[in-house]
Order: sequence, then C-alpha cells, then structure tokens
Amino acid sequence: MSAPQSLHRQLLDQARTLAKKEPKRPKQASIRRAISAGYYSLFHFLISEATARIVGTAYSKRLMRKALSRSFAHRGMVEVAKKFSGPGAALPPHLHPIVSGEGNVPFIPEEIAAMGTAFTDLQEARHQADYKPERDLQPRRGNCIR
Repeated sequence: MSAPQSLHRQLLDQARTLAKKEPKRPKQASIRRAISAGYYSLFHFLISEATARIVGTAYSKRLMRKALSRSFAHRGMVEVAKKFSGPGAALPPHLHPIVSGEGNVPFIPEEIAAMGTAFTDLQEARHQADYKPERDLQPRRGNCIR
C-alpha cells in the first residue's frame, strides 16, 4: 500500500485537471478554481517544507508539525515572499549577512527569488479569481490569468 498523497500534491493535480477540463471554451468557474487550487498547493507546500525542517519528519512529530502549520498566515507569507523576490535592498538588514554576495552586497539565489515571485503572483491571481467576479479571466499558457 502506498503512502497517501500530500495535500499540496492533490491540490496541484486538481488545478491541472481544472485547467485542462474545457480546452476550447473554459468556464470561468474552472479557471477560477484552477488558480485558487494552484495557489493553495504552493501555500501548503511551503508550510509542509518549513514545518518538516523545523520539527523534523518523524511520524512521532506529526502533531507538532500540524500545530506549527496553523501559525503560518497568508499575509505574513506574502510579505516575506515580496522581500525575497525583489532586489537585496528589500531585505531587512538583519538578513544581509546571511545572503551576502560579493562585496557584502545582498544576493538572493535565483531559485528563492523565483519562489517569492511565484507565491506573490499566485496570491494576487487567487485574489482576482476569488474576489473579482466581474472580471472575465482568460487562460494563458505559462501564467495564471490575463
């Protein structure tokens, strides 16, 4: 028997299914739910990764990971993501020594900057999808909304 699929993987699969459901004339509901599921997939993935690194992955620590996961908030996570997706100057000074590049200039690795940008963009797309029903969303390859 295989291990159950993680919530973030289930949400990503759901987003893909909804995004491909009506290839010629996608319904607004499908587009909007695909965007929302995609955002929540990344949100839960980041929480899962963070709690695993903080607490560990042992089965005996699962309740601690679950409790800790409830302390993550959308607003706080997007604020951090914005700081890591922009230039190094956007980082709080206490983080500069951790991410210093040549000449002590803050340097954010490309992968971290991309994750910050993706999280910020997906959260904004989810807000459009969930809270702006008057806006007609169109699918676009490589991006969440047009």
